[in-house]
Amino acid sequence: MQTYLHFNRKKWISLNNATSIKFTEKDFNKINFFKKTIPWTEITEIYLPLLVFLNNLISFYLKKQQSIANFFRNKKKFLIL
Repeated sequence: MQTYLHFNRKKWISLNNATSIKFTEKDFNKINFFKKTIPWTEITEIYLPLLVFLNNLISFYLKKQQSIANFFRNKKKFLIL
């Protein structure tokens, strides 16, 4: 099993097509604390796909935790030794 996935820049940028986040340059300008040290293309090509990926990880983790809690909520308490 491979521990890491490897992406070149072109492949990573293509992942942005699957994002449902709409982030415009106007939005970017509202929150730009860096005084344009991060180019707009860098935001849309690199950070938006990363944001979507991290959001998915968090969502899946929370769903898993809820599923485990639901499973044990309806069971008698027991200890496995």
